[in-house]
Amino acid sequence: MQSNNRSMISHTKTNIIISDCSDFTLIQYVATKVDGIAAFYQISNVSSGECFFACFNSTGCYTFSYDAGNHNCRLYTGCGASCNLIEDNAFTTYVRECAPTLSGGTRRIISGIVLFKLLNMSHRP
Repeated sequence: MQSNNRSMISHTKTNIIISDCSDFTLIQYVATKVDGIAAFYQISNVSSGECFFACFNSTGCYTFSYDAGNHNCRLYTGCGASCNLIEDNAFTTYVRECAPTLSGGTRRIISGIVLFKLLNMSHRP
């Protein structure tokens, strides 16, 4: 995976949602989708924020892919945070790592409630 397709968003505990991984770093892989495993759940006509919340509220979901053009969301539980990714310009894949990685490289770090506000600003047509 090339580093120019990757950015990170950090999150700290809040009282908004309960998850099995509430302290995490969200890694964004632009122009990629999960390969070799079927999505455990697919949602149509949603925003990227709604897709994130669906994954965050699903035990074992650490990876999701979002198709912004068609507003489709794919949630994955079978590969944890280690899904095999392939290039696909229609999708952006997000991986939630439970142990935050905050050192080295060029990363976009946003913490706390700001993350939820940014994801909720994604609107459907």
